[in-house]
Amino acid sequence: MPSMRWWLVPSWSPEPGTKYSMFNAKSETLTTSRAYKEPFKRRRCVIPASGYYEWKKDGSIKVPYYIEPVSEPGFAFAGLWDRWHRGDQIIESCTIVTAASPDPMKNIHHRIPVHLTVDQARTWVNQQTESSRLQELLMPEIRMEIQVTPVSTIVNNARNKDDRCVEPVGETIKIHQAKLIATPHRS
Repeated sequence: MPSMRWWLVPSWSPEPGTKYSMFNAKSETLTTSRAYKEPFKRRRCVIPASGYYEWKKDGSIKVPYYIEPVSEPGFAFAGLWDRWHRGDQIIESCTIVTAASPDPMKNIHHRIPVHLTVDQARTWVNQQTESSRLQELLMPEIRMEIQVTPVSTIVNNARNKDDRCVEPVGETIKIHQAKLIATPHRS
């Protein structure tokens, strides 16, 4: 599997800088955005992740949360990729597709990555999948049981890349199909 640069660099961008690069692609704009229209039609991908972070604003403080599947080995996020090239320089880049948060996640963040099941991931990358089916996959929903855990603010510094970044500092909440179930933190 080839490595890709994070943040989509559109093929039409005059240069590979960050001016035109996109960290996330809003599901609502995939068919209308100049940057996402072609990748949505022809260059859909799946981005694997063991978990991800979201930050909830609590007054002036941003509280980090680590979000991960309860019984799956990780997430399969809907993604897009593109290839930028000028002369001998080629950059392949990608972005995660996000959707509005479903009710159980709204209290943490207003958007979430589009989570796909294994079957949905196959459908997402299949070039024969009809547009209407792709739109169904972009609906904001929790497709597997997940757990949301407040973690140490050590994660707020990008230089920190160790186990302290997922160190729980509060109660884990399990979310499955709009149900919130509080579970005690295990040390």
